[in-house]
Amino acid sequence: MDDLGNTTKISAEKLIEELQSNDEKTRRYAAEDLGYEKFEEAIPYLANGLMDESIAVSEACADALIKIGGEKVAEQIAPALASENVRYRNHASEIMNLLGPPAVPVLIKQLDSPDHDVRMFAVDNLVYISSPDSVE
Repeated sequence: MDDLGNTTKISAEKLIEELQSNDEKTRRYAAEDLGYEKFEEAIPYLANGLMDESIAVSEACADALIKIGGEKVAEQIAPALASENVRYRNHASEIMNLLGPPAVPVLIKQLDSPDHDVRMFAVDNLVYISSPDSVE
């Protein structure tokens, strides 16, 4: 809403464009707005934003992904569990935990990973979520 009380609807395309701005504050606000509006088409861009050099931007992207929620988010961030980048990997693990049951099918698939660390993170996340599906 602007100063005159008019509502303005910003498009996902515009916010995605702003998420790739050179300005840190613009990227952070775009991530926040994408999460608030729950624009699913922004999921891949927000997942990439988890690796932003700015901690504030990467955390805003993580928060947005959690707000959007669902299995699509879990599928998009699952590869990060194999990352050597600790902050990126930890964001992915935290998001999986907070997604809860929608992340379970994706995490179960990670149990077949040839990477021992990925399997370990998947088990840790499944234990944390502790839904009936994650216990099976």
